[in-house]
Amino acid sequence: MGDDEDDSVPEKLHAIDQEIKDKEEELEYLDALDQNLIVKECRCNDKFKEAREELIDVQVNSLRFIFDCFSLYDK
Repeated sequence: MGDDEDDSVPEKLHAIDQEIKDKEEELEYLDALDQNLIVKECRCNDKFKEAREELIDVQVNSLRFIFDCFSLYDK
C-alpha cells in the first residue's frame, strides 16, 4: 500500500460520513412529510364522513317527504 491509498481512507470515511448525514436528513424530512400526509388524510376522511352523513340525512328526509305526500293522496 502506498501513501496515496492511506491518505484516501480518511477522505473516503469523511465522504461516507457525509452521505450518512445526508440520508438521515432526508429520512427526517420524509418522516415529517409522512406525518403531514397522515394528518391531511385524517382530516379529509373526517370531512368525507360528515358529507356522507349529511347526504344520508337529506336522502332520508326526502324519502320521508315523498312518503308523507303519498299518504296524503291515499286518504
